[in-house]
Amino acid sequence: MSVFSIFSGKTQHPLVDPKEMKRICADLVAREPLSALEEAAAWLEALVEYDDIKLPLRVERLVQIDDVVTPQARRLTRQYLTRMTVPDAQRATEASVWDAGFGYWSKLADAYTGCLTRFETPGLDSESKKVVKGNLLGIYARLMHAHAERRKWELYHYKPASADFWASASGIYWRAVMSKLESRDVELYPGHGITSIELEYLKALLLQSSSPDKLGLVEIELAGRLLAHFLPWFIFTKDLRRDNMYWVDITKPLPPTRMAKTPTPSDTLRFFSGGGALAAIDELIEVIKRDKRVPANVALGAQYDADTVIRVLEHLSRYWSPTPPTRSHARRPVKSGLNVAHGLASSRLYITGEAVSSIGLYRWEADDVSLGGMSARICEGRQEWVNIGVLLAVQAEGGSNWIAGVVRRYVRIDARQGAVGIQTISLSPRGVVADAGGIQTEALLLDLPVVGEYARMALPPAALEDKVALQFPLDDKNARLHPREVLESGPGYVVANFFVQSFS
Repeated sequence: MSVFSIFSGKTQHPLVDPKEMKRICADLVAREPLSALEEAAAWLEALVEYDDIKLPLRVERLVQIDDVVTPQARRLTRQYLTRMTVPDAQRATEASVWDAGFGYWSKLADAYTGCLTRFETPGLDSESKKVVKGNLLGIYARLMHAHAERRKWELYHYKPASADFWASASGIYWRAVMSKLESRDVELYPGHGITSIELEYLKALLLQSSSPDKLGLVEIELAGRLLAHFLPWFIFTKDLRRDNMYWVDITKPLPPTRMAKTPTPSDTLRFFSGGGALAAIDELIEVIKRDKRVPANVALGAQYDADTVIRVLEHLSRYWSPTPPTRSHARRPVKSGLNVAHGLASSRLYITGEAVSSIGLYRWEADDVSLGGMSARICEGRQEWVNIGVLLAVQAEGGSNWIAGVVRRYVRIDARQGAVGIQTISLSPRGVVADAGGIQTEALLLDLPVVGEYARMALPPAALEDKVALQFPLDDKNARLHPREVLESGPGYVVANFFVQSFS
């Protein structure tokens, strides 16, 4: 049964007429997801701006729209992630899909916030106040969920969480605490299980604390689903415990903070830690590796290959370990321009010197470097191809040598700037054209071939076949390499180990 009551009211607005509202809902269900969310956002905006709808009826209509559009919003998310994982496929619609997803959850959050503002405004009639007060639990929970979904769409663009987001999330939780509703069970949406305002808040805290800027788009979605699965194992408490890993002040617009030192005691502090989640994550990794599939009791919202799920689980295991990852190499600050090519084909052309122009090059600014990589800033406006796992060829401005790297971290600062973490995978990559069983294959050789040892190569996924050797000329010699295991994959390429049979 829904947590919301049934309301009534009279006005000339179409959202109030029961027959018209039924037609609107049916139309939203029948539309394609993109169109449905755009239409719903317009109705939500109208609901916020029109003053003559009484508050109880306003809440009822808001919940009805929320109920019928949320399944459409989930479908749009799947469509968006599918488009963004296929290089250059239908990218023209990326902006409109992102705008629709982000815009819908923003309008929904605004509408619920507007209802709460009216509820808290002095002068509300007692009957309306009584009816809405009986539904605060559901309103708070759905508002928290709307903010979290809006934040997820920001993560798809690698935008950092703003102070406004943390003010909203913490403010909802604080209101719930003051009303003694934070731990009460609530059915967020019909048929989607029981949650609480506290658990919805914890989900947002956990995702923020799991370094989503180091995950690809699908991996961000998976991380959220997996964190929800492991939620019962995490600990969220008022108490200062030895195993606390993060703290947050629920009255301040600040993100969770690592427990490097104990904060000043306060009744508004909350602490959270991995609890038994780390052991549960590691156990699931072993089960998937053994069975080569994800167990049926792990609800991920879609089908994902076992390797992708394992990769995200291993990421969560690292970041919820009592000793989280630290830098392997000291970083040295620098200020240098960078020439950057992206993708396997373009990177090979620039590394070999075959590129006939600089059209495929981008200019970034290095901030620091280490033996393992560098941090850089994107300074030439929005570059939609930037994503976790993208292969790069990078050259210092004024230099002659290229390095090969992979984007491991990305934060979009604003519409024109972003911060990128690049892992170096080769200091001296060589572009080659190899014969793979009669098929010419463009590839990057990442290690100098040494007979009897392994060398890594980056090549198109379709070019890697078991028992099909690669042969290519290099430095007046001929190399013959046999494929072994795949080390990693990214957009349009795989990196694999090859056994060097001959190089002479």
